[in-house]
Amino acid sequence: MLERGDGAVLFGLPVTASVPVPPYGNLATAAAAARHYLHTLHTDLAGTGVYAGLLQISGPVGDSDAGKYVLETYGAANLPEPQKPADLADAMWDLYLKRDRFDQVFGA
Repeated sequence: MLERGDGAVLFGLPVTASVPVPPYGNLATAAAAARHYLHTLHTDLAGTGVYAGLLQISGPVGDSDAGKYVLETYGAANLPEPQKPADLADAMWDLYLKRDRFDQVFGA
């Protein structure tokens, strides 16, 4: 990608990467570290034509095994509405096309 001067590296992380959610403190620690690494990568790639972006997802991903596990474990009443995979894909596509920000919180 660097040789071509074009490309993108896109990631999805839970919103706990930047928003405190006390019951998920253990997950938040790893997500925050990953977010910081990706932000550093985004900054380092500036001006190269290669973009690094992050979609922070609020709530379980609908129709996924992980989403089903979270809903069963914590109960739907305690969680945000499950996010539709197609909507997440559209949000990632928007990050890729616009490249005007490092990250976006989705579903908040």
